[in-house]
Amino acid sequence: GGLNLKDEVIDTSIKAWLTEHPEATTTVQDGAITEGKINAEFLPYIKNGYVTPEMFGAKGNGITDDTVSIKSAFATGRDVHLMANKTYLVTETITVEKLQNFNGENSAIIFNPHNTLDAGLVITNLKPTVYAEKKFVINNISLDCNGKVNNGLCAQNIVGNIFDNIFIKGALTYGIDTNYNSNVHANNYNHITINGGGLTAIGIKGSPDSVYNSCTSIDCITGFELNDDIANDCSAWISNVDYFKGS
Repeated sequence: GGLNLKDEVIDTSIKAWLTEHPEATTTVQDGAITEGKINAEFLPYIKNGYVTPEMFGAKGNGITDDTVSIKSAFATGRDVHLMANKTYLVTETITVEKLQNFNGENSAIIFNPHNTLDAGLVITNLKPTVYAEKKFVINNISLDCNGKVNNGLCAQNIVGNIFDNIFIKGALTYGIDTNYNSNVHANNYNHITINGGGLTAIGIKGSPDSVYNSCTSIDCITGFELNDDIANDCSAWISNVDYFKGS
């Protein structure tokens, strides 16, 4: 009944893995891995309780498809951090459904699906009756929809959470749909920038009783579509229009 692999297949796979992970062939006793190195490289994940896509094989080079690795990181239920200043290529919708903090560490996700996706990054709660129990933060992330995603970032079934320092470009319908399907209100959106590149119909679609601070819509057909929201220091503009003609 089980899967039987030939010894040479197993041997080849093991050698390939060891080549890619030379640290696995060393020990603390021989000094190759020091206590300091262990503390510096591994304890932050244990102490802070977060995981990275690299723990599940992500490359973050903008070329290799990191979809499975990113999904695997979120599937753990722990907070997720990207590695700083990397680029992750993704070909499917990424859904965050366990109320996890997500720190992009100023890295970028580029969507390059075979067919247009309805949503790029979906933040949702599978148990909306308990969404008051935990609040989360999504921050420091760039999403490049590449003209192949209808809605860049979507929020669903969440209340009272924080979205901060997010840049989204190239979505087709909404840069951010903060009321994707239902049950979204009273969230805070800070320092959000949507660059539509002339593609995006509406930069930010609002949700009831939410607050938008220092949000900017650039080159979108419509900048904001708000509904009983509070907007502070927000702006919408088109780069090829001169608003200050004349002397």
